[in-house]
Amino acid sequence: MKRDLKKPLTKWAQRALTAISGALTELLCARAFEEISASEIASAARLPRATFYNYFDDKYDLLNFYWHLVFHAPVFGVDEGTGEAPMVYFDRFYELLERNGDTVRRILEHNTPDGYLLASCRIFMTGEIKGMLEQAQPRSDRPKSVTPDLLAEHSARTILLILEKRFLRTAQLTKQDVQTAVHYLLSEL
Repeated sequence: MKRDLKKPLTKWAQRALTAISGALTELLCARAFEEISASEIASAARLPRATFYNYFDDKYDLLNFYWHLVFHAPVFGVDEGTGEAPMVYFDRFYELLERNGDTVRRILEHNTPDGYLLASCRIFMTGEIKGMLEQAQPRSDRPKSVTPDLLAEHSARTILLILEKRFLRTAQLTKQDVQTAVHYLLSEL
């Protein structure tokens, strides 16, 4: 993104980013990410194309911002420097899916598990979890070959797998069931 998200945004910038993000959501409900252009996003946001490019290099840059919005909600009181980082991401993603289940299902009707949208989600999540794990004190019994890269990739894939079973395959799992499964599968962190 061309703007520093750590600096305060003007009201106009906030409105533009909200409109662009909302337009991307609407378009994803109708078509695959790969089929959507930056021009279409700007048009759906009712903004000039140049405004889109004032904030983003391209639609892929927008998608990284989109994931930033999803995963940088308040941290629910968990210290990001602990091994609990993957569970924080699980909780955030679960709550997002639960609150927006219909929209998420519509988006996923058009965006396959092997498509760019979910691959970029996994990559973003992996990077964020890796950063948290690098700040955490590693377990003393963890082999050196089990690096933060490997743990982060494992965590992101596990979280997405469990959430797919719960939300996309309509498995009869409660939130507690899903939390237990994720906690068990990630217990080696």
